[in-house]
Amino acid sequence: MRRFNVFAVLTIATVFAVAAYAATRQNTGQPAQAGQPVKPAQPAQNVQPAQNEQPAQPAKPAQPAQPAQPVQPGNSQAPTASAPAQTPPAPSAAPQLRIKKIEPVPGGAIQPATSMPATASQPTIIAPESISVKTPTPAEKAFERLKSLAGTWEMENAPLAVPEGIKEFKTVFRVTSGGRTVQQTDFPDTVREYVNIFHMDGDSALMVTHYCPLNHQTRMRATNFDDPQRLSFVYHDSTNLDVVMHRHCHNTSITFISDDRIQQDWAFWANGEQYRVRSATWKRVNN
Repeated sequence: MRRFNVFAVLTIATVFAVAAYAATRQNTGQPAQAGQPVKPAQPAQNVQPAQNEQPAQPAKPAQPAQPAQPVQPGNSQAPTASAPAQTPPAPSAAPQLRIKKIEPVPGGAIQPATSMPATASQPTIIAPESISVKTPTPAEKAFERLKSLAGTWEMENAPLAVPEGIKEFKTVFRVTSGGRTVQQTDFPDTVREYVNIFHMDGDSALMVTHYCPLNHQTRMRATNFDDPQRLSFVYHDSTNLDVVMHRHCHNTSITFISDDRIQQDWAFWANGEQYRVRSATWKRVNN
């Protein structure tokens, strides 16, 4: 009977132990196995940091650069700086220039060969070597020679018999109209005063208009410039004149003897033919 009681106590204790172990396994997700004692759960241990892992250290402030040591006399070695030199940033590339070619056209106007708008990085400039200088024509050179006659001139071969109304034999050349005309006034401030106006006709001819006291105006034209020392003007047209019947100045010429001496010839016509040539040698007395 005593043995039975001991056996019953052991059986009951085993049942309770198995039940407790099964409950523990259920909490951990593992099925309980019969015949194994139930182990109590271990408390969580503190996590130890890794041996190689060091706590983060605060950043140290940058040390200021030390000034360079002065060079001592007799020492060939340059002092070393305590801090390395900073390399300056490379400068940005300069903007390239876009050159617009300019071509001259007849008549002196300048037009661009192509249309290329300028941008902020590519400004447009004009190439000066593309602009040509116009070469003066023979007529233009002759007109410049006429302009050089500006001043007062006296007649060297004045006639002994002074015509009525003439005080003195002189002529005055004057550049006027902004340099476009040359005005010659013979016998100024007298009743016999008359005016000749010289100007260009295009770029290949010269014109002179003779305003006669006889109330007609004769225009003469020069087109031959082979002789640089002589300008010859021949009849071109007229106003208030019957060129066949009325006497008039039909042709004229100027011969450049020197810078201050010229000879001027006037050919007079009437009834359709030349009847007289009057020559005057003029000497410049002032400018």
